[in-house]
Amino acid sequence: MKKRLSYIIFLLLITPLCFEGALRIMGDSAFRNEYYSIKSSPINCLIASANMGFALSDGSFEVTINKGHTYMATHKNGERRTSKKTTNDSLPQLFLMGCSYTYGMGVDDDENFPFLVQQELASYRVRNFGVPGFGTVQSYLQLKKEFEGGSIPKVVIINYCDFHAERNALLPSYRSNLSIGYQNSSEQAKKKMNSANIPYLKGGEIKYEKWEDLYRNWTGRETFAMINYLQRNFDRATTDKINVDKINLDIFLKIQVLCENENVRLIVTQLIRNKASKYFLEILKLHDFEILNISLNLTTKKYTNLPYDSHPNNKAHVHYAQKISQLF
Repeated sequence: MKKRLSYIIFLLLITPLCFEGALRIMGDSAFRNEYYSIKSSPINCLIASANMGFALSDGSFEVTINKGHTYMATHKNGERRTSKKTTNDSLPQLFLMGCSYTYGMGVDDDENFPFLVQQELASYRVRNFGVPGFGTVQSYLQLKKEFEGGSIPKVVIINYCDFHAERNALLPSYRSNLSIGYQNSSEQAKKKMNSANIPYLKGGEIKYEKWEDLYRNWTGRETFAMINYLQRNFDRATTDKINVDKINLDIFLKIQVLCENENVRLIVTQLIRNKASKYFLEILKLHDFEILNISLNLTTKKYTNLPYDSHPNNKAHVHYAQKISQLF
């Protein structure tokens, strides 16, 4: 019995060590948090929201990304401004919906494409509903709130990127990016996010996840390759059980119904030139969506702020604005 017990203990000790060693030999490693820093002056240009996950804090901000790229942003009533002048509220409205690409992360107020579209379309009141971190679920919630409040636009443009799919379903990859990403922020910013609830679609209904329940690294993941390997495969298995394409389509169909009920023209643009975006927009075409391909290759410095940030630069925003303005 003593020999058998000793052998079992030996196996319990040696097996994890062998597993760890094998993973290291194959090039695997413990989890490493990819560095990404966003600092604003004054602080907290982006704040928590109880029903949207994130919101824009009103004011003017100097924002620095990865200590090397700085831009100026002005927010009013939870939206980024699209004009330096007061716009005529009686004009027909054009809503531009989306994430940080629509918001214009990395470029000044007068360089992002919603601002440029407003300059071209003086007969419209252009509103920029883009917020960093948003998916199409938040666009749906924004539209629903505006419509219920009596603010009915003439045109709604949903600016689509393929990574919105993981946000709409709140996949483990997005949970991890959000939760762990904020570990690079200040303690004050992390504490403020505790009041956030992240919306997503499940079973055809909008659900919410509390920030504190969003994602956690397993104990030892940042030390041991085997813990990182096991959690990574657990996340992959969880993702495989989720029908991401259906969830992605369902949220767009909800938006389509909203717009049809109010006789609002709905357009979906493709911002990134890749197979995933093209594939999904082909699906939307089959459901009678109006599609506008304004995509660019955002893997090079030509249209991005690399090496500091991969968001579209001012040249990309000029391109987007020109293509959208040609519709009117």
